[in-house]
Amino acid sequence: MSDQAVISESDALRILAYLTASADTQLFEPDIYGPFRLVEAASQLAGAVLDGEPTENREFWEGVRSSLEDNKFRVIWDRPGFREFVRETPREVAGELTRRDNDRTSA
Repeated sequence: MSDQAVISESDALRILAYLTASADTQLFEPDIYGPFRLVEAASQLAGAVLDGEPTENREFWEGVRSSLEDNKFRVIWDRPGFREFVRETPREVAGELTRRDNDRTSA
């Protein structure tokens, strides 16, 4: 299993621009927008990985991107649901990390 993923420099620059602009806006935006901005950045990162056409873990990246896109705007109409989504997402990612670590040790 290869861990190498390639994103283009232009994708990396676009994500960097988004992150740094988001940091600036956090100086005056409501607190809840910080998690929204991070979720959006995570979605952009997943999209950049998918653009690199991963083979072995494509299903994970598609699923996480879909979940991020489907839930990020809950910040507007369902803040408690958005907060729960933000709390749950790291568990799902940790589950993927654990699965990959187990695959490596059993191989």
